[in-house]
Amino acid sequence: MADVNAVFAKWLRTARAEARLTQREVAEAVAPQGFRWLQSKIAKIESGELVPRLDEAVALVNVFDTTLDVALGLAPGSPDSLASQQYARRLVLLHGIRAAIDAELGGTS
Repeated sequence: MADVNAVFAKWLRTARAEARLTQREVAEAVAPQGFRWLQSKIAKIESGELVPRLDEAVALVNVFDTTLDVALGLAPGSPDSLASQQYARRLVLLHGIRAAIDAELGGTS
């Protein structure tokens, strides 16, 4: 898999350009989500000099009304997608719960 930090930086540059927003406008757009950034922070993220924390990356994808899967170049529904990985973890958890319930009910009959 490609360097996810570089992929995210490229996505941000592209998404911002396509939305015709300046770096300052993107910095201002995350303010309602609790972040007070300067234009220079966006520039550093776009250049790969600064890797955003997870909550910061989520704030940025929210500005562009997309998902981390898209920002990281992961195809929706692919085994690598974050949504697919989360679904798989939940499915394993649910099977474990079901097995525990079945064992408990089976043991008391």
